Amino acid sequence: MVIFASLLTLVRPAAAAYSTRLPPTPLAPLRTSAIRMPPTPLAPLRTSAIRMLPRREQVLHAQARGHCLRGDNTAADVRYQIATSQPGLGSGRSYLLAALHKANKLGEYDGARATFADGIMRHRTDAKLMQAWGLFESKHGEFRRAMVLLRRAVKLDASLAGVLRWRRFSGRTSELAMREGGGGGATAEQGLQLRTRRWPRVRYTVPQSARGWRGRPEQGEDPRRWYDAEGPRNGPPSNYWRQAMDEREHAQAMSAVAALLASAPDESAVRELEDRLGVRRPLFNRKLLGRWAPLFSGGARLAQLGADGSLRAPDAALSWRRAGARKTTVHRYGTFDDHLQEGERLLLELERSGEAAATAGLAAGSMHLEPTAERGQMEQALSRCGAALPAGRVTYLSQYLMVTRDEVSGDLRDVLIRDDVDGHDEAEQSQ
Repeated sequence: MVIFASLLTLVRPAAAAYSTRLPPTPLAPLRTSAIRMPPTPLAPLRTSAIRMLPRREQVLHAQARGHCLRGDNTAADVRYQIATSQPGLGSGRSYLLAALHKANKLGEYDGARATFADGIMRHRTDAKLMQAWGLFESKHGEFRRAMVLLRRAVKLDASLAGVLRWRRFSGRTSELAMREGGGGGATAEQGLQLRTRRWPRVRYTVPQSARGWRGRPEQGEDPRRWYDAEGPRNGPPSNYWRQAMDEREHAQAMSAVAALLASAPDESAVRELEDRLGVRRPLFNRKLLGRWAPLFSGGARLAQLGADGSLRAPDAALSWRRAGARKTTVHRYGTFDDHLQEGERLLLELERSGEAAATAGLAAGSMHLEPTAERGQMEQALSRCGAALPAGRVTYLSQYLMVTRDEVSGDLRDVLIRDDVDGHDEAEQSQ
């Protein structure tokens, strides 16, 4: 121990002296190149449109593709329906895939067209969806609509302009411009053969109930009392609330028609009806059945108001009816036609004075006739009175009025009024 302690006493001073004699050598500065390279900016992340979809929507798309690979197209269609209908979903890509699936796998061209239209209503600035719809229409012969859609898609996204240079579309651009510059269809002032038509009467929900009204001073009645066909009565009749609602609906529809046919046409009354009293599935509604007279066709006015307030319209009437036997429901208010069902076949009949009636078939839920010779005959007969087959999206349907608008622009296209036979159409007479 003594020896070890003596060694420590000798080493410590030597270590201290060594540390003072040899200070730590400072590190030499780094040699950097005289040419300094600028920092390389990071490239923006490329996010796929598919990855931006909600996770649930991506899963539904993957499931639909799996069903298609296994040949189960119906199950795939269900997945696409969920992807376009559930809250929080329904992107433009879902509508595009759903429409193409209906067209290419199921052969449901009307369903595909309706899916495209619904998608554009929700995504009006989706250029790729609009372009896909245009290509679909061009494939099925609707070149005018296709060109309108493709041109709008290019306005939204200029990078899609290459499609207009395709051989199948290059010759259509000038043709479309020439048609649009031609002034549209015929109008009532262009020499059409018009005849006076009866304004539709009120179609009461409870026709067997007595009609009542408050006294009309202009008729010499006391406004404080109630009247009916037999004279003064004590209070309003039964079901008066229903009667008043029917009369109010009739008055609003007739006022809207008068505003459209005025010298300065006004669509505000029609738009108000479309907003407040729309029908969820108009092409399956029983109100579609019966006789209709065209007032507007393809955006052109065909009718006019007489000096005495009469309605003057072309000598043509279109009738929708079931291809088979009439289906009715007996209600305590009377007998009514049943609503139309998916897959049910209808007949559209055109009647004109002095000509044989033209009839063509179509499916319930569609405005497109079956491609037969009868369709061509009907189109020719309508063209002779300046009209065309109704098309577009039905935006309003009532007992008195049917309104369609262009699926792309939303412009007014067709307006048809109920054509009464002695005040009531044939469907009501047969009840």
